[in-house]
Amino acid sequence: MRHLKLFLICFLFAAPALAQQFGQWSWQANVRAGGRSYENTSQGQVLSQYQEQVLGLAFNLNGFLVHPAIARFNLGLDLVFSRYPKGMAVDNNRTGFSLRLGLLPESAYPLELFASRSRFDYQGLADLPAFTFAGTPEQTTSWGGRLRFRHGLLAGALLGFDASTIRFLEGSKTQDEKRAFFDWSGSGQRLQHHLRLDHQDRSYGVLGLRYRDVTATWDSHGNFTPTTRWDLSLSGLQREFGRGGSSYVQSSLRQNLTHQTPSSWVLSAFYAGGFAQSEGSEASVTHDLSLRAQRSFTGGFDLGVDVGAARQQAGDYSTQAPRLGLTASYQRQGKLGQLALSAATALGRLTQEGPDQRATSSYASTSAGLTLRSGSPQVLQGELELAYAKNKLRQAAEDVGPQPEPQALLALGTEDNRRARLTLRRNLGAVQLSAFSDWWQRETTPTWNLPRLESKTLTHTLQAGFPVGNLAINVGQSQYFAVRKQELAYFSGVLSLRPFHFLGLTLSHRQDRRRLPGEPWLDSKRQEVAMTGYLGAYQLQLRLYWLEDRWNLGAPREDRGLTWTVSRSMGGWLPIITAPVRRGVIR
Repeated sequence: MRHLKLFLICFLFAAPALAQQFGQWSWQANVRAGGRSYENTSQGQVLSQYQEQVLGLAFNLNGFLVHPAIARFNLGLDLVFSRYPKGMAVDNNRTGFSLRLGLLPESAYPLELFASRSRFDYQGLADLPAFTFAGTPEQTTSWGGRLRFRHGLLAGALLGFDASTIRFLEGSKTQDEKRAFFDWSGSGQRLQHHLRLDHQDRSYGVLGLRYRDVTATWDSHGNFTPTTRWDLSLSGLQREFGRGGSSYVQSSLRQNLTHQTPSSWVLSAFYAGGFAQSEGSEASVTHDLSLRAQRSFTGGFDLGVDVGAARQQAGDYSTQAPRLGLTASYQRQGKLGQLALSAATALGRLTQEGPDQRATSSYASTSAGLTLRSGSPQVLQGELELAYAKNKLRQAAEDVGPQPEPQALLALGTEDNRRARLTLRRNLGAVQLSAFSDWWQRETTPTWNLPRLESKTLTHTLQAGFPVGNLAINVGQSQYFAVRKQELAYFSGVLSLRPFHFLGLTLSHRQDRRRLPGEPWLDSKRQEVAMTGYLGAYQLQLRLYWLEDRWNLGAPREDRGLTWTVSRSMGGWLPIITAPVRRGVIR
């Protein structure tokens, strides 16, 4: 009862705001009441029901230490009281504290630290069997920091770290998540650089699962001279996942150096390298180097010659392929739009070597592309892109499906790929329409004892924007054929409306189909209706959802749920002022 009285007092009354002054402390508070309920059924039988009523109070204090340029802080208190019908769950109170501290926010090296802790107090646990509260959290803790470099050798860098831990009632097992990153962007007189390092470690002690990712990316772009440009892209990923600690590593390198001569020749040197290895399989390494000379002629024609060589290595198997090719392109801008055509062909010698075997053969590779742009959004603007390549040498560390298999990561031999993309745009008064379709197919040539690999991806997107809302529809399907078939498909539609300034509506529908090896097949549907309303200082949120999961193993399951929240936010200034203006500004 005392919790309800506190809630009503804060919910109905708010303190008046004062005029802000430099260095003045402030406060914010949010009072909310809500509830949620859901019902889980299978083949018409009710499996479980759940109801919860929640009262919450959040309070935040913003202030300064010594001077606003020295330190700023935000201190938060969050109280949540959850109640359930008898037998559904255990009543509990959650008390949370948070602190965010900013040191030297206007300096060359601002530092931000944050930490929070929440503890659950359950009522009547001593009278319940141990299995009742299996997987029930007792305490959550999170902390981290950000350090930004505005000057010095690392100017433009951001260093960050996050960590969170959930401790459960039944034992010593915890759920831990850690993330550290380093992000740096800088530029010299000629080049622009970007470096990103990420480390993520997630451990689910209750389930015995662990996921660990280490990623690194480096990009450099720029002009050495007005006629010489260099582009470099490097990426790497190391991933561990599952109960047994399965892992794989992949990395790729792309660089392109171009130079334009006064006689309209464009000289370029391109290199692409890749590395991929899955636990229990051989490492796959690829190198591809090409030198190209291209000349522009009047009328929009370009002709060029290409000399290159490629090498693939996977365990005891290797492939070498020197080649000589020709390239041609044509561009034209007319009244109906812009047209661009490109074509390339190459002849080479393919040498494949393995244990006690060697094969040499001639091969020809071809590629072609077409891009057509026409119209304007006021009438109809369209863009069509077509690309085709045959006998293209494979590269390691390329996408091979949601669950990479050891055989699929081995990049040996050649592949054929085809791609098409259509873009349409149209403006109808205040309504803006956009549609996108993308199709991509890849198929490899079997080499030695490696299987045939094939992947197909088809996606469609429709977007509409109008004065009172927007609509987005997405449809997609991906299929991967290696040792085992993998298939993912989805459909989603979201309609967001804001008919009045005090009312917002969101309607969504999503369907998924998942066919992955080693996992049960799943077909799922989810429908949701969400509403947000405003009345003065009060906010109402209402959400209804329906979920259906159908597995190839076991009976289908349906979930229906409702959540609602009524809240009020308030705030004001406190009669506490740190470092008024007469004390000057600290630089």
